[in-house]
Amino acid sequence: MIDAMYKVRRREEANILFAAISANGLVPNASTYTIMITNLLKEESMEEADHMFSSMETSGYAPSSALLNDIIRMLLEKGEIVKAGNYLSKVDGKSISLENSTGLLMMHLFSREGRYHEQIKSLPARYRFFGEVRHS
Repeated sequence: MIDAMYKVRRREEANILFAAISANGLVPNASTYTIMITNLLKEESMEEADHMFSSMETSGYAPSSALLNDIIRMLLEKGEIVKAGNYLSKVDGKSISLENSTGLLMMHLFSREGRYHEQIKSLPARYRFFGEVRHS
């Protein structure tokens, strides 16, 4: 229902439905959190998505690989390299991997000189090799 509300651009109603879950003594599940975070990302409400992600973790739910990849790609596309690095560190030590599209985006951004090349240093060490890859 929450996802349907977002799809018809009724965000306020979606937020009310989400709030009603807790108000009725229930806890949102991982799927509900993922729907909220994904829709917030689509609307470019990163601060709200960050808050929702923290709530999800506090509730004991682990994010899916797809969700983390979506967040990382969105942040990279917006040039939010430090924030992307924070989410990349959540990938480490878990059974989560980067999707090909995320890796390709990182190679595209960091393998050339310019705006993002220096920011590669803000990523966790294991991802800095993306800056060493050169296009031929």
